[in-house]
Amino acid sequence: MSTRQKVTMAAVIFSFLLPSAGFAANVGGLSSSVGKQKFSFCANIGYLLRETKIKDHGEKEVSSRQFLIKADYGLLDRLDLYGEVGVADLQIEQKEFRGALSTIYGGGIKLSLLPLSANGLNFFLNGQILAFSSKDGGAEADFLEYQGAATLCFKSNNFATYGGVRVSQVVIDYKDQGTLKAKNLVGVFLGIDYFVNPKVFFTGEMHNFDQDALYLGVGYKL
Repeated sequence: MSTRQKVTMAAVIFSFLLPSAGFAANVGGLSSSVGKQKFSFCANIGYLLRETKIKDHGEKEVSSRQFLIKADYGLLDRLDLYGEVGVADLQIEQKEFRGALSTIYGGGIKLSLLPLSANGLNFFLNGQILAFSSKDGGAEADFLEYQGAATLCFKSNNFATYGGVRVSQVVIDYKDQGTLKAKNLVGVFLGIDYFVNPKVFFTGEMHNFDQDALYLGVGYKL
């Protein structure tokens, strides 16, 4: 078995073993622009933990699970628009609120500040929003997350490694207790896109400081 085949097999096995989780979207997958009038599709799973605060009730730890399908379209060479849809759940302080899986949806925009190239450095700006509602019996929590990110990406052969800084806010209207908001708004992320061939790719990403998160995905570029 070749090295490439081993990497591919390991990525597939890892993506199936990981629990399906997370609500704040990953920045990459793909990290770079797809190109004018081109498409990419990516199926992502993830897991996160995030500290939030609520007036008069202190801090509460929030976690979630998700599965998202992301469709990315190159409106221009340096400008992409994308939409996301899938399922997600929500947990607040573990047993306090355990919401069932529900439909999650969102979208965003990605701008390249430098000309696209097969290899080398590029810099991207990314903005996106996600929303869903989760129910635990008769209780309901409405979730909204929006973020902006600055990404530095380095492409070399089959790999695109990237990292950057993101600013995000989470707003959760929670039962009759009020509104939960993110405790920390600024975080960092690191990720990698690996192309098995010019069309099929795997992606992975980690977040820290604003939230602890891990995302894995597999996609196809037209």
